[in-house]
Amino acid sequence: GYSCPTEEFQSMGHSLTLYDLITTYGINVTATKDDLVNLTETKVGEAMDEIEDFLCNMDVSFVGKRYNQVEKEFCETMFGGFSQISGALWAIALLLEISAVLASILSVRLRGVSEDEADDYYGGV
Repeated sequence: GYSCPTEEFQSMGHSLTLYDLITTYGINVTATKDDLVNLTETKVGEAMDEIEDFLCNMDVSFVGKRYNQVEKEFCETMFGGFSQISGALWAIALLLEISAVLASILSVRLRGVSEDEADDYYGGV
């Protein structure tokens, strides 16, 4: 004697054959699928739709992109412009100082000799 299911299989706690267990499992999976499909038509399904809408609306990945754009514009472009303007003003200030010194030197050198200075130097020409 063989019995279906075997005594060893029955001793493991199964009263159905392996084929019957697989068929029952398939029926349960189909029923679960149907339950899940029907779930969307209930209040729980409406709550799930609301949660999905909320998650969709809370997708704020654009904030990171905008932050990076603003940071680039603010730190690189604006401060870069300020540093260029500042450098240009320092260069102009340096050139103005050099011009002032040269003007002072040249005004003394090129002003000419007065008659009194010529008389003193040449002994009264």
